Order: sequence, then C-alpha cells, then structure tokens
Amino acid sequence: MTETLVYLARCYFHQDYDLLAPTPLGMVESFVANECQDTVNNLLNEINELFATRVSEDEAETLWMRRGNSSTSRPGSQESVTSSGWRRSGMCFSGP
Repeated sequence: MTETLVYLARCYFHQDYDLLAPTPLGMVESFVANECQDTVNNLLNEINELFATRVSEDEAETLWMRRGNSSTSRPGSQESVTSSGWRRSGMCFSGP
C-alpha cells in the first residue's frame, strides 16, 4: 500500500537531500521531474489512500521515519505543516 511512499522517503529524503534541493518541496519536485508518470501517480494514489483512512500525525511520522528509513523528517514538518496538510497541498503533483 505504501511502496512508492517508502521509495520516496528512502531514495530522495536521505541525510544529504538538502544539498540537492533547497526545501522539502523542492525534493518532491525533483521526484516528480525524475520519475515516470506512473510512479508519480502511484505515489499520489498511495498518499490519498493513506489519508482517506484518517491516519494520525504520529502514524504518518512512523511510516515516514521507520518504514521509509528516511534520515530526515517528513516534508513540511520543519515548516509546521501537518502530514495531512502537506498531502492536501497537492505535493506539486502537476506532473512534468
């Protein structure tokens, strides 16, 4: 259910992500620009499904940090954006 989300966390939000993009949103934009449209669509679908289940902030953080093995907080957490708020923002999924 969260395979692509875990891929985003592991492959894009590693400890040096801020050297590749100035902001978490910039890293998501990099994901959108570099991955095929099917992968981008899969991620958006996974996130919509995840939040349709009304996942708590703690559950979202656990998924990101533990399952995703991300070495950084989920995108938006430094800017005090909730996980659900980040998802509702569209995550810049307008496509390439």
